Amino acid sequence: FEAGHRIRNIFAQKNIEVNPWLWIDYNGELIYPSGFITRKIDPVTLPRSGIKIPDLADEHQKDRKIESDWCGISKMTLRQFIYQVKDISKVKTQSIEKIQKVFNKIDALLIFADSIAPPTSALHLALHWIRYFIDKKGLLSPGTIDNYLSRVFLNGLLCDPESIDLSMWEPEDHEFAFEDVLSRESIKNASTRRGIYGTYKQVYAYAVTNKFCCPVNLSYVSDEWIGGSKRNELIGLGEFDTFMHLLLDECSRSSVQLAVVCILAFYGGMRAGEISSLTLKDLVICDEHLYVDIHKGKTAAARREIPLHLLAPESMCNIVAKYYNDRLAEFPRNSFLKKIPLFGPLKSRERYASRALADAAIQLLKQTFGDSITLHHLRHSFASWVFVRMYACRYPDVLDNLNESRHEIFSRKFNRRMAYLLSGDITDQLSDHWGSGLVRFTKLIGHLGPRTLFSTYVHTFDVIQAHSMRRISAIYGKRKLNGKTISAIVPKMRTRSAQAKLRDKTINGVLDHM
Repeated sequence: FEAGHRIRNIFAQKNIEVNPWLWIDYNGELIYPSGFITRKIDPVTLPRSGIKIPDLADEHQKDRKIESDWCGISKMTLRQFIYQVKDISKVKTQSIEKIQKVFNKIDALLIFADSIAPPTSALHLALHWIRYFIDKKGLLSPGTIDNYLSRVFLNGLLCDPESIDLSMWEPEDHEFAFEDVLSRESIKNASTRRGIYGTYKQVYAYAVTNKFCCPVNLSYVSDEWIGGSKRNELIGLGEFDTFMHLLLDECSRSSVQLAVVCILAFYGGMRAGEISSLTLKDLVICDEHLYVDIHKGKTAAARREIPLHLLAPESMCNIVAKYYNDRLAEFPRNSFLKKIPLFGPLKSRERYASRALADAAIQLLKQTFGDSITLHHLRHSFASWVFVRMYACRYPDVLDNLNESRHEIFSRKFNRRMAYLLSGDITDQLSDHWGSGLVRFTKLIGHLGPRTLFSTYVHTFDVIQAHSMRRISAIYGKRKLNGKTISAIVPKMRTRSAQAKLRDKTINGVLDHM
């Protein structure tokens, strides 16, 4: 930073205007705060000037009031409907008269649903889809109706109060709901999991076609949930810093709020719903410590405490802390902090809707990084960079080949913080045995287990794999292989004459030949 200030002062003396957030390298080229751009995103796509900030002050951005027990009312409505269907017919039937009676019940329940929820609620979807299913099959099957409604709605979508309006959900929200269902301990049988997946596919095909929700990709291969939409674009640390600087250049309340939203997602790994639900009581700031408490989320595992001061650069923590103090100053000192949302209109106890915050942040991300980037990409980037930092705490030399190695979070101070977070010990380097660190990492991102975390969220395996291969090669690469081993692993090297062509029969030599 001192070098940057000196260069900017020289330009100021010569009356040359320079964007204060851009640096200049030794060749006079403009670069970004960390000095590096990852290969995932072309530097040309990063804007050199300000970006348009969405206005969060509009009335329609405020969160709507949800019936305190909307999910319970909807579940009870569907259970009563199931009992009524079984009263009409206890067995499968093609009776037009009985099917019409069920349709009349559905019409009556839709009128009731209109009184408690918008037409894109999970309750509306359940009723419309069951009517479509019966009409398509020309068959009334009480057992199948009970089974399908239980799988997708009673034990699925209606467990989340936000299902009052599915049109406000992003694809990952649906994916999380599906992931939550499959991750339950009670569902262990492979055939049961496949059956649930098949039912979900049918319901979502209908929902997307009839505009209940946006297109959703649920992928299930070989009895394993492998995640939904692929988000492999990794946002670099320097790229995010530049994005923050461009955003804060606008100096508006909305820009600061959205900056805090993005920081909590990128450096805290938080979901959009978790961020929008925060209150002033959920942030604990003391000296150089900044904790974020998440009391509820998409799953039970989402409850956690995030030590942001161990994860984010001090400049980013300062942005969050300053916004928190400014928001706190909008209300009397004796206010009940649990009732004051972190994100809301000026001096108002109303909160912004989760969808409003997410959409505004997504607009900014798309302006900066391209149309494929969403807010959830920041959470993927969080997991990917934390994984690299974990590995660097054990093998610091991995940073020698990393473009972002000069970033603040890879400094000795932050390596010690990461080691402390993973092991509880104040040390510069982790020991060989730190398996508990993986458990802490999984909990940090709010997952029940590591499977989804590593199969869906982490996109930096190539960095770890390349270093691991170099490390193993240095240790074992000079070992010589015998003829039987070479014939077993090398194609067309089964004979002595063929193996004679190998000048080097060490592991490294054989690998070079292959």
